[in-house]
Amino acid sequence: MAPTLRIGERNQCVDLQVSTARRVKDKRIIIVWFSVFFFAGCLSFGKDVELLGNDFDSKHIDQVSKLTGIQFPEGTRGIAYYYLGSAMDAALAAKLKIPEQKKVEFLENDILKNGQQEVPINQIGKSRKWWMLDSLQGRIDRARTLPNARYLECSLGKEGDGLVVYISWFET
Repeated sequence: MAPTLRIGERNQCVDLQVSTARRVKDKRIIIVWFSVFFFAGCLSFGKDVELLGNDFDSKHIDQVSKLTGIQFPEGTRGIAYYYLGSAMDAALAAKLKIPEQKKVEFLENDILKNGQQEVPINQIGKSRKWWMLDSLQGRIDRARTLPNARYLECSLGKEGDGLVVYISWFET
């Protein structure tokens, strides 16, 4: 003789299966969120650094040169440096004063000779007080895609009593 089920028992069985499936799904979601927070917290990308005036020394000018490929003439002075290393893709904004008598030498840089003539749109340093790109007189704007998914923008012009270059560089 086959066992008989009453309708009420069948509904309880279905409810039990649904609640078990829901618990398994909830556990998976919790494990995924825990993993995301755990591993995201463990990833170390670097530090954000802002340097002004004398703190933006020749060591950091060399780093700007290494990242961007721009060669700075002797006597170049760092004004402001903003490196964003804490994000997955690093970024750099720099403002430097180029000696007036070295302008022709500085214009020999590849970005200024062969870069696309574009108004900078990314402006990594735009949020900083010292980023006054619109104050440049006789401005030369260039942009260029670099190898290894990197991008560079460069603007050169007169600011106050000197020749100033603004640089934005970032990895994509």
